[in-house]
Amino acid sequence: FDFPTELCETQRRAVHFLSEEMGYLTAKTEVSGDETRVVVFYMSDFADEVRRTLTALKPGESKAFLMELSPQRKRLVHLIAAEMGLWSHQTTLGKLEQCVEVINLADFAAFVRTQLLPLQSGEQHTFPAALSEHQCKIVHFVAADLGLLAFTLNEKKGRAVAVAHLA
Repeated sequence: FDFPTELCETQRRAVHFLSEEMGYLTAKTEVSGDETRVVVFYMSDFADEVRRTLTALKPGESKAFLMELSPQRKRLVHLIAAEMGLWSHQTTLGKLEQCVEVINLADFAAFVRTQLLPLQSGEQHTFPAALSEHQCKIVHFVAADLGLLAFTLNEKKGRAVAVAHLA
């Protein structure tokens, strides 16, 4: 259930408190631009399982949650991943099988962001071919988030990722 954005901070806290007291509801606060809303999910067991699974991820590891999930459960996976400082995105595995993939690369994503933010129009930054597949994905996602163009270069030592600021 999505609560109205007009709730004040005290009301949002009350929703969180009451959801926790009930034991089977999970409340999350989402901020989008100037709007803050509380979303309550009825799926405590699922949320607990997602937390257990994501807590077990070691740096560099990932977990794909298949898209048989309802839209609410997909959203909850994204929210829990963000709450835990993990990177999540929707992607395609194999033959168009949709999933939410969560990757424990938050530190790497922050590093990539610091490398790409200073790029000026017409400049390019190339990441080394030694990046893992997940690290390459992170470079592409961070670049897209910043409005930059990322492309893969096939080099003798492997695949490198170049990012350009074309605006």
